Amino acid sequence: MGSGPPVADARLWSVMFTVYVIKDVLGSKYTGCSNNLSERLNEHKGKLTKTTRKGDGWEVVYTREFVSRTEALRFEKMLKTGRGREMIRDLVGE
Repeated sequence: MGSGPPVADARLWSVMFTVYVIKDVLGSKYTGCSNNLSERLNEHKGKLTKTTRKGDGWEVVYTREFVSRTEALRFEKMLKTGRGREMIRDLVGE
């Protein structure tokens, strides 16, 4: 029998980076990366972000978490290519 406390999942103690895709009511999409998704969404919805200021009703349509910021940024960059946009269309059913 173990005498120490249970081992916690290392991800609970580290910062996670989320790559996300949001979509507005007219169907425009935005792909981004953040270590605090709820705060970042509030910035988009509050029109505090230049790239999404003109859109309304932004909703999350896709997320994927990464432990490494480098991996997250690499994946975000890939999603912004033709192959990545096609992958998102397949994942969100468009």
